[in-house]
Amino acid sequence: MRVEILPGPCGPCASRWCARAARALLGLIVGWAACGAKPAPLPVTGALAAPTFEITVARCDNGTIWPSSGPVERGGDVRLHVVPVPGFRLDTLYVDGVPVRPARTLVLRDVTAPHVVAATFCPNEYTITATAAPHATISPSGIVPVTHGGDQAFTLVADPGFQVVEVVVDGKPVRAHDRYTFIAVKANHQIVARTSHHAARVIAPGAGERWRAGETREVRWQPLEAEEADSAEVRVSAHGIDGPWEPIWRGLLRTGSALWQVPAIDCDSLVFCVATMDTLFPGSFDTSAGIVSVRDEMDSRLTRFFVQAIPSPASAGPVRLDYSLPSAGEAALEIYTVSGRAVWRQPLGVVPAGRRSAIWDGRLDNGRQAEPGIYFARLTTGQGERNCRLVLLP
Repeated sequence: MRVEILPGPCGPCASRWCARAARALLGLIVGWAACGAKPAPLPVTGALAAPTFEITVARCDNGTIWPSSGPVERGGDVRLHVVPVPGFRLDTLYVDGVPVRPARTLVLRDVTAPHVVAATFCPNEYTITATAAPHATISPSGIVPVTHGGDQAFTLVADPGFQVVEVVVDGKPVRAHDRYTFIAVKANHQIVARTSHHAARVIAPGAGERWRAGETREVRWQPLEAEEADSAEVRVSAHGIDGPWEPIWRGLLRTGSALWQVPAIDCDSLVFCVATMDTLFPGSFDTSAGIVSVRDEMDSRLTRFFVQAIPSPASAGPVRLDYSLPSAGEAALEIYTVSGRAVWRQPLGVVPAGRRSAIWDGRLDNGRQAEPGIYFARLTTGQGERNCRLVLLP
C-alpha cells in the first residue's frame, strides 16, 4: 500500500485542513489493523545494537579451561570450568594477568570489557610413611614427600646380628633385603622393614642342586651365636621362600647339621631354613642360598613330563619356560595368579616328545606388565598338567 501526502491549504483554512488530514491518517491505521497488516519494523542501526566482548582462554599445560573462547554481550555472565589432568592440581588462576582465588569453576559477571583467563597447574604431592622395626634402620624415614610420577628409593640396614627378613608395603609383604624403590608414585604409601635375629648361616644345600626322591641328604649351617643351649628347627618349603614351611628336624643350634630323607615328590622350588628359638633375642629365620629341585625316580615319566620357570625369582620379564612331554600331543602354556586367575596363555600346537622352551615376556594378555608377586606356570596337555611356581621381583 502506498500513501501519498499532498501539500495542505494556506490561510484561514489551514486548521480545518490539518484536522481532516489527521482523521484520514487515523482511518488508514485503523484499516491496516482490521486487515491484520503490520507496519514494517524500523531498521536497527549499528549504534543501537548490543555490544559484545571476547573472552579469551590462554593455553594451559597439564590442564584445560573450557569453553575455550566466545563473545559475551555487555552485562552478561560467563561460566568457565578449570580441569587439571590426572595427577595434577590447580595452582594459580589469572584474569587479565591478575591472580584470583583458585576455583574449579570461574564466573565472570556483568561483563563490560574483553578478558583473558589463564591458569597454571602443578603435580600432586603424596607421602610415603617409612618405619623400621627394632634393630633396623630405613633411610629416608618418617613422612617422605613424593611428587606425582616420581620415584623414591629406600635403603634398609640391620644391626649386627640381625637381618631384614621382610618388607611390608601397604600391608603386603614384598621381597627386599637392603633396598626398595617405589616407581611412578601416584598415591600415598606405607613401608615397614621387619627384622629377625641372624643366628646362623646355611651352608648346604647350594643353589641349583638336583636331588632324587628316596635318598638321604644333609642340611648344614654355621652357628653365629655362642649360646650352646639355644635350640633350632630345620624347616623345608616346596614352594620357595614364601612357604608354607614344614619342620623336618629339631635340636641344638650348635649341632650344625641335620639329615633328611627326600620324599617322593617332583619339585623345582625346594628351600630350607634354620629357625632358632633364642632365649635372649627374637628367633632367627635363616634360609638356604637358593632353590633345589627334586625328581621322583620311582616314576620315570615324571622326569620327562614337567614345566620349569628359569630364572625364578626373576625381575619383571622375560622368563624362560622349559617343559617336556613324555609323548607327542597338543599342549599349551599358561600363567596363573595365586587366586587361580589365568593372565597369559600360549598355545603350543602339537608338541613332539622331549624337552622344549618358550619365552614369557612378563606381560599379561591385555598387554600390561605383570605386577611383582607370586604366579604359577602351567603346562596343559592331553596327558595331564604340570605346574611350577614363578616369582616376579619388584
